[in-house]
Amino acid sequence: MGRGMGGGMGMGRGMGAGGAIPLTDPTLPIAGQAGQVGGVPLPPAMTGEPEIELLKAQAQAMEEQLKVVNAQISQAEQQATIPGLVAVVDEGKCTACGICREVCPARAIIVDQGARIDPAKCDGCGRCVADCPQDAISLHKAV
Repeated sequence: MGRGMGGGMGMGRGMGAGGAIPLTDPTLPIAGQAGQVGGVPLPPAMTGEPEIELLKAQAQAMEEQLKVVNAQISQAEQQATIPGLVAVVDEGKCTACGICREVCPARAIIVDQGARIDPAKCDGCGRCVADCPQDAISLHKAV
């Protein structure tokens, strides 16, 4: 037996009636007014539709939000490069394996007899430096 205020006999706040109010109701719009889901207005045909239509509209609104977030991530990754640096190849160490070309997101590396970096395309991200098995690439100040 409990020792709380209600003595364990349904005399507490809920009175044992099971009248709990759910925190969320999937049929109600998310953070919006009637006729909106996720702040996105619904077409008139959807305002009285079954729950599945509201859920689909919520999913579509979330997809749009995800696109915006992914674009922000992409922009942040592009800005994460070190400005003013460019990759330089030590021709004596380079074996022309091509790994640097494969990892370069800017497509700034050409490999024939050895690797060559196009300084106009190189953004100084350093991925080629990290992945070169011969340690033939380093970052230098751009001139």
